[in-house]
Amino acid sequence: MSSQQVRKFVYDASGREIEKWPDNETRAVTVYDAAGQLLAVSNLESDNSVISQFTRGGPERRYPRGRPASNSPGSHHVYATL
Repeated sequence: MSSQQVRKFVYDASGREIEKWPDNETRAVTVYDAAGQLLAVSNLESDNSVISQFTRGGPERRYPRGRPASNSPGSHHVYATL
């Protein structure tokens, strides 16, 4: 079993992680509100299509994986509430 290695982290001015780039051509983007509370975490393919998205207080929704925000067809990904 091979382990996934993180290539790069990006932080905002307050020191919060806002992006993580693992070794597998994907990235995770984290969004905070003005008070620093976590709002969403999105896991994206290299073409920016959504693999999964977790949002604070939002409904859980399931859509095909690889479907970008424009709702084009693809296979399976998940939206969930944090």
